[in-house]
Amino acid sequence: MRSVILSGVDNARARNVYHKSFRNDYPAFGFLWQIEFFHRLVTSVNLAYGRTIHPMLATALGFAGGLGPKPWRRARTETEFFVPHHAAVFMSASFTEFPVRGRAYNRKGGRVCG
Repeated sequence: MRSVILSGVDNARARNVYHKSFRNDYPAFGFLWQIEFFHRLVTSVNLAYGRTIHPMLATALGFAGGLGPKPWRRARTETEFFVPHHAAVFMSASFTEFPVRGRAYNRKGGRVCG
């Protein structure tokens, strides 16, 4: 993942409420299984585990800082139908999780979980 930009609009006032920019690099390893059910129809399952490197968050309010390296894991499934001339049509679903370790606190210092 290279970058993600999140933004929102306050509909009552029609102005930007927040703007965040998140960036990180990651190394990963995983397993990929592919099964051909029919001619030109292939289903794939991909499981991966990795760790973020130099994750950064910046906001329009001037906050910018490092988030620290964190582990992540991903599960993905995909079904592809190969059409002539080296092309394919596919459907996929992916789930990525950044496991939380230790205790989490809300903005006022109260414990949320852990």
